[in-house]
Amino acid sequence: MKVSNFHNHWTYAIMLNKWTPTFIRPFFKSKELKGSVNLFTAVNEKGMAVNLAEMERRHVGKLRNIRFYCPVCKEPLVLKAGSVRIPHFAHRIKSQCFTTEPESARHLQGKKDLFRFCLKNGYESTLEQYLPEIQQRPDVLAIRNGRRYAIEYQCTPISIRSIQQRSDRYLKIGITPIWIIGGYPFVKKLKNSVYELTDFYWSLTKRTGADITLIGYEPVDSTLFVLSNLAPFTSKKVFARLESIPLNNCRIPFYIQDQTASFPYLHWLKEKNKWIQQKVRYGTIVHGSFLKNVYKSGNNPFLLPAVCGLPVPYMESFASAPMIWQFYVWIDCLQKLPFGKKISLKYVLYKLGRRIDREDVLLRQLPFHDYRNWEKAVAFYLRLLVHLSYLRIAGEDLFVKRKMINSLKHTEDRTEEEYIFKVLIKSSYTNKINKKNKQCFLFGEQEK
Repeated sequence: MKVSNFHNHWTYAIMLNKWTPTFIRPFFKSKELKGSVNLFTAVNEKGMAVNLAEMERRHVGKLRNIRFYCPVCKEPLVLKAGSVRIPHFAHRIKSQCFTTEPESARHLQGKKDLFRFCLKNGYESTLEQYLPEIQQRPDVLAIRNGRRYAIEYQCTPISIRSIQQRSDRYLKIGITPIWIIGGYPFVKKLKNSVYELTDFYWSLTKRTGADITLIGYEPVDSTLFVLSNLAPFTSKKVFARLESIPLNNCRIPFYIQDQTASFPYLHWLKEKNKWIQQKVRYGTIVHGSFLKNVYKSGNNPFLLPAVCGLPVPYMESFASAPMIWQFYVWIDCLQKLPFGKKISLKYVLYKLGRRIDREDVLLRQLPFHDYRNWEKAVAFYLRLLVHLSYLRIAGEDLFVKRKMINSLKHTEDRTEEEYIFKVLIKSSYTNKINKKNKQCFLFGEQEK
């Protein structure tokens, strides 16, 4: 049984126990748990650590008469070991503990599963270990070959700033942060290979070699979900490949199969034309700088060059659609460039950088990506134009205009667009993307 990201925590808790009648759901909330902080780990009166995630439920009941305390704030904890929820310790409702936050049943079960998964794969792991130097407590701290990883199982959206700050603190003390979404790694599935992502989901993506991945884990069916080969079409819509892996079958290192050779170019072309129609229909010249600049330059949005709006590596750096930033590359740098004249990558980056400063082009906030990756996207775009014979390489980061880049003649003529995409499908261009340093999608570089 699968649970949507929109299910609330209490419904999920009941689903873990199928015998629980659905009519009691409205009465299932506990006043004591509502504002409490839940943990798997605690210390007893003798100062010995106890980890409920390592114990079977039938043994937990023997701990009822023992007093437990938070290993960080030293406040007394309440042992919750009923027949419905996962056994755990809870701070009391007025707790002043600052190291953790209220957790759902999904969160408790998820980090417990991930903890056991790390142990099974040979990682020295601890649950909820407090790191006093940064005052943070990762859900799971995993260590192998001298490398430390902090696994954060995030079931609810938080700000990009919080993700950045918490990750920076881990990195400051030599720990690699790994963020895993609670549930599916997307908001909704729109079509076969098209998904919708919010800024929060985008902020948790990371590069594994030449690919971008987003990881989610659903404890209801113990399945790890990996969204890979991400190719953003708009700020939220993305072409991607979803792979589901039973957690018990996943072994480290695990590599995601590359699918760039089978990229749905023709589907992309249809979405591109649909995007233009919607932009003209619902956009405004006053509030939309793209349409304003298209008309101001004397162009028709339906007749923009076929090379505007092509998928290239690193384009996730742009929150603006490929159609937008590639239009500005054409209008500012290539349209009036005489045939046979040279142009440098540095100049193109300068001109597009000015568009970024004026917010004609928007960049995406990606905590785990290099901010300058947008420059790599532009470089790949120019090399794609070389591959399509519009430009010729004349030196390091220097290009010569080889063929005019013209607007389409009329809306019904999509011959040039279709030709370009067919060339991309048949060519090996996408396979020439740097694929060195292949990495495990979860823990990065690993020994096989």
